[in-house]
Amino acid sequence: MTAIAIELNDAGIVAAGEGSLLTTPSPGFALLDGSDLVVGNEAWVSARLKPRRVNHRFWDLLSTDSLPRPFPRSLSYADVVHAHLSAVWKAIEGESADGGEAVSVLLAVPGWYSSQQLGLLLGVARACEIPVTGMVDAAVAAAAQRGAAKRVLHLDVALHRMTWTEIENQGELVRRRVEVVDSVGLVSLWDSWARMVADLFVRETRFDPFHHGSSEQALYDQLPQWLSLIVHHGNDIATLESGGTQRSVELSLEKVESVSRAKLEPVIELGRSLASTGEPATILVTDRVAGLPGLITKLSSIAENGLEVLPHGAAARGALSHRERIEAPGTELTFVARLPSAAELGAVEVAPPIPAVMPANDPPQRQPTHLLYGGVAHPITEDPFWLGLTTPVDGRGIELMGATAGISRTHCSLYKKKGLVVIEDHSTYGTYLNGRQIKGTAEVALGDRLRLGSPGQELLLIEVKQEDG
Repeated sequence: MTAIAIELNDAGIVAAGEGSLLTTPSPGFALLDGSDLVVGNEAWVSARLKPRRVNHRFWDLLSTDSLPRPFPRSLSYADVVHAHLSAVWKAIEGESADGGEAVSVLLAVPGWYSSQQLGLLLGVARACEIPVTGMVDAAVAAAAQRGAAKRVLHLDVALHRMTWTEIENQGELVRRRVEVVDSVGLVSLWDSWARMVADLFVRETRFDPFHHGSSEQALYDQLPQWLSLIVHHGNDIATLESGGTQRSVELSLEKVESVSRAKLEPVIELGRSLASTGEPATILVTDRVAGLPGLITKLSSIAENGLEVLPHGAAARGALSHRERIEAPGTELTFVARLPSAAELGAVEVAPPIPAVMPANDPPQRQPTHLLYGGVAHPITEDPFWLGLTTPVDGRGIELMGATAGISRTHCSLYKKKGLVVIEDHSTYGTYLNGRQIKGTAEVALGDRLRLGSPGQELLLIEVKQEDG
């Protein structure tokens, strides 16, 4: 391995080598576990179990100031950055295919760091024995892989802030201004969405995920996946386990947006203000921003010259593509905030634009594993699962209550067959799949809705992830 680039964003630090990403994202979380300090994903998976012993501001507040209690006063923000960066570097070295040493490391850094923080960061990296040979603005590095737009507005999100970077093309891409909205970041958004999901569980199932640290942690662990499916499909089923029982609620884009709209409005307004000043701009957003439900649609309305979603690790990849312009000889490094655009470099392949709104069928199709009714998820197996006013003796199923007009005693059954899930109608008045009456049997898919009776009762086909162990 001769050159790598590390993209420093506390939402998830990633590294790229020649042609590929080397590490999974490592979030900027630190946990004081007794006298031990754990960082990254190891801290994230226990953050809700020991919330008072967690810190996720050390990258954001990089300095030599002491961390607040319960962390020892001898421990500074820079010390925790050192611990996290050391762990990331160890993971990078472990991924070296040939066992060779990296001779050149480039750091792609957020544009809002001050000169003092950049100097401190370089000192921390060298204390980690990372052979840093260059530092570059992350937004400029990412934009330099795109086309030759006259003006670019780049948007990224970190744990505690969102950042607009204005970049002009003057034969090369030059950073003109950096504008920060520090009232919103992933942490505040996650907390708002998690509370909304928990309130839904309480109202619909009487189960409060925040009552126990383990279920609260499970909620936060699964939240990114739920949000991803909402971005792609407009809705998803959130399922949590408690006391051996699966409980589920339906999440929609409308519900998620309702709690984040006010937080994201300053970001949209700032983007609108920047877009309306000067040449028509192309808006580039990171994959982290694209994962915020509903935001892409609103940003598209202010992007006069179009909007593109950058691929994961775009800043690290961009830094590697412009290694010769970023590296500095000797020990005195310059923070690079201008680079040639990809269109100016004949040897650099410009990746095709990624659609701002991913097609609805982009994620792989998955089979449902459970049937959701009354907030409880029931597993689907090869044995028939019966729905109706009664269930057969020794048979599994649900005896429906309440509005039962048009529902037969043994109305329909659901089961797995050759890797598929099948619904079989046994009723007098019919079983409806996504609003259409089935004849005999029909295959069902994840997200499908069953209706029995008139106006009837509705059940959802969902997927429940099984935890390891």
